[in-house]
Amino acid sequence: MSDDVASLQYRTKGKQFCPIIVRTRGHRLEGIWHSGSPMGMIINSLRGFHVCVPRNMVQAAGMYNTLLQAHEPALMIESLNGYRLKETMPENLGEFTVPLGVVDVIKEGSDITIVSYGSTLRVVEEAMHTLDELGISVELLDIQTLLPFDINQTIIASLKKTNRILFVDEDVPGGGTAFMFQQVIEEQGGYRYRM
Repeated sequence: MSDDVASLQYRTKGKQFCPIIVRTRGHRLEGIWHSGSPMGMIINSLRGFHVCVPRNMVQAAGMYNTLLQAHEPALMIESLNGYRLKETMPENLGEFTVPLGVVDVIKEGSDITIVSYGSTLRVVEEAMHTLDELGISVELLDIQTLLPFDINQTIIASLKKTNRILFVDEDVPGGGTAFMFQQVIEEQGGYRYRM
């Protein structure tokens, strides 16, 4: 995947494509066998892939619809806990799309920006009720894809507003959170804003 599929379009100057979608599951948030995560390895070895991390299966369906229209390879990491959720099925399930690389603002706030994805997003949503009771206004962002990452720089715009940011995931040190932090603080210039 990392050597051939991820680089085929680049190596052939756009003459060949490998529009494969690899579907897997992850982000269970429970159990001893679910405590490891290869997210850091995935992000760093699959440049050239889309790495999608949907928060639920409706979002996953929209991402699949987007990917089926593209020529690029993708890795879809579905949330195991998402299989158990009862979601409202959209009437246009086979047609609606989710843009890749675009951060979804789940809730606007003014005190702190919380950035997450996948299963941890629901954990943060539950914690937000407690924070609301304490008078803390949270802006919650779902990155939706790790690759590409925040192409519209929505996270830095939120950080400018709140001056505080928290990255939440279930990954090991140096994994998904480290990648997100590096992208926002270093690449997007987030170090300019008080945190």
